[in-house]
Amino acid sequence: MAAIDGKSIAELVSGRDRDGLERHLRDTSNLPGPRANLKAAAALATALANGDIDWAIGTIERWSEIGPDRAGGNEPGVMLPFTASQAAGALWNGASLGQRQTLDAILRRAANDPRWRVREGAALGLQRIGFADFDALRKVTDRWRPDATLLEHRAIVAGLAEPPLMNTPERAACGLDRAIAALHALLAVPAADRKNADAQALRKALGYALSVFIAAEPAGFARLDHIARIPDKDAAWIVRENLKKARLAKPYPDRCAATDALLL
Repeated sequence: MAAIDGKSIAELVSGRDRDGLERHLRDTSNLPGPRANLKAAAALATALANGDIDWAIGTIERWSEIGPDRAGGNEPGVMLPFTASQAAGALWNGASLGQRQTLDAILRRAANDPRWRVREGAALGLQRIGFADFDALRKVTDRWRPDATLLEHRAIVAGLAEPPLMNTPERAACGLDRAIAALHALLAVPAADRKNADAQALRKALGYALSVFIAAEPAGFARLDHIARIPDKDAAWIVRENLKKARLAKPYPDRCAATDALLL
């Protein structure tokens, strides 16, 4: 596919044409608008993973530092940090320990970004790690969890809540563990303070992610029952939202009804 000046994305990457790649992302962004060009970002992340890793990491590190003051959430320039976070995940498998520290920093920066598109890029980056090596993703999320921000918890939950990634009971159990940890982090915030954007973003992710994990391992309904018994409005909302999802409601109507009856 032609990218710019008659060159393909692969040619721009192999030629280390950073300016050309940046123009390509901006020109094909579909922004401003409701739907960014996700395919362009994904293709470029893959191309970077197939090129020179040192140059690729230097490139995405530079892009990841583009903040809201330089590119708003609906401006073409936001495609650069959005792509950088995906590429950080794509590059992970071939990176050295030192390089992974840089990639980890890029992912965490993206996870905490005020722009939702960049935060989504962090979740996609984590998924890239998981599809290549799920144990690597498990280790990344283990490192994040002890001091994770609400938005980092959100990235972990959203990154894991991808149905094709949840293809074994063990993976689903990992997802549930991470989701429960994220829920506890959310509920530790005083109820009056949960209207802030970070808490709301995590709440929204938990409102669907648990259903992905339980659909992959129905024994997880027991965890949902436990949440249903928590006397908290946000916990109840999260349970109800997950019970509404077709992936649970259609195959397990009786089990969903039983959980719903536990809500206080």
